[in-house]
Amino acid sequence: MFTHFKVKKGKTHTHACDIDIDYESSFIHSNMKEETIQKEIDKLMNNLPNHLGDIITDILNYSKQSGILEINVNGFYNERLYFDFTMTDIKHIFEWLENLLLNKKDSPKEFILGNEKNSGDIYTMGIKLLIGNPGNYHEKYWKSDLSVPLEECCIFYTYNSTEDRIGKSMFSRVEDLVRRIYTTLRNSKKIRLKSEIIESFYQAKQYHLEYKGYSTTTKISDKDLRLYGNFISPDKTEVEGWGIAANNYPELKTRFESVVEKIIENDKWNRTNKEWEKNTDIISIGCVFYILPEVFKERIVNKRYDLSLNTVVKGGTYEVPLYYVTKAWDILLKGDLCHNEFRVEYDPEFDDEPVDRTLENAISQNDEMKCIWKELFGIDIDLLDVNFLVYNKHLPPNASEEEKYYFFQDVPDGIEEWILDGINSPKGGVQFDYVSSLMEFTAYILYERQLNNKCLWRKGECPLIADMLSNQ
Repeated sequence: MFTHFKVKKGKTHTHACDIDIDYESSFIHSNMKEETIQKEIDKLMNNLPNHLGDIITDILNYSKQSGILEINVNGFYNERLYFDFTMTDIKHIFEWLENLLLNKKDSPKEFILGNEKNSGDIYTMGIKLLIGNPGNYHEKYWKSDLSVPLEECCIFYTYNSTEDRIGKSMFSRVEDLVRRIYTTLRNSKKIRLKSEIIESFYQAKQYHLEYKGYSTTTKISDKDLRLYGNFISPDKTEVEGWGIAANNYPELKTRFESVVEKIIENDKWNRTNKEWEKNTDIISIGCVFYILPEVFKERIVNKRYDLSLNTVVKGGTYEVPLYYVTKAWDILLKGDLCHNEFRVEYDPEFDDEPVDRTLENAISQNDEMKCIWKELFGIDIDLLDVNFLVYNKHLPPNASEEEKYYFFQDVPDGIEEWILDGINSPKGGVQFDYVSSLMEFTAYILYERQLNNKCLWRKGECPLIADMLSNQ
């Protein structure tokens, strides 16, 4: 059961059962608490994060109207908090959230959770409103003119009153915070307890947006009370495979316009690819890209290979001879793939199914490709001196770190997300930008290797330095 307090002079906490505490005897402790919380607020306000925080609540061991409440702020696994609860306690939490949402002047800003099961320490969760703070919060992925006013935001914290310290804190928008706590609690065990005040507050929020001929009309999901919408094209038909979800209007509008741009770009990409396929030996390109030496050699011997590919593969940003692909794989697969190593290294201890082709087999087959180039065309891949670092359109200093991230790492469209798939699972099909993307990916990995060597150099662990020292 939660332990909830109210003081004799001035109610500052919500409560389920009351314990009277002498105000004067707790005055010093209250001051210490306020100082601790204010320090955390000042720290967050001086360095606001790029993302609004998140909180997940869950109900464990639920039986006969009671169980354990789990609170997880920002996904920190080792800092989850656990409290005994009854359904009466959940009802009081819902009432507390209602007051925060309606922003009643005299509504309590804290909720005392009581003794945490693992430590026995007494915890409070609460918020500090940022009313009176001028300016807006510009979240990284919102447009600057849509930023949320700071007055709509708050600092959420869990406070350990036993040790006088902040457990976890985060910066959030009040409406987003209330919805998240409420819906994760309500859905955790499908408890038959709802707040009509909270439900109706969010259900009333509907929007219609239009951009470059596309439109969406949002609906509120009954499950998480977030905004959801489909995309309607300029010809008034629904765009299949595209949708949007958002917590609030700034997020919705920014994401809507961003996805519209992606739809337009995707349509253009598909038209380009279809046109490219008409006049291109895509099967031979696929053989080299996916490292399929037997099929590749058979196509050459039977004169089904387009010899112009030895001069250039057209279509992408960088147009290069097809044998550059084999050279690129030779450099990539026999060296450090940096943080992409896990994508090609099958681990029978953790992977459920064995891969179609191991990394070792892919390297062996790429060596066969090298023999084919040399035997049938006189092209010695090992003697090729290709400076892949020139394929650096999306690398610093030609691109910002953010642009580099979106091009190479962004999920699900970044090059990292797909380009190594064929090593373990060769498919054969290619598109117009595959070869060019491999050139850029090779430049990217070489760039990352250089950065890693610089870091090792600073730590005195550079392989070159180690060799030099060992020879002295």
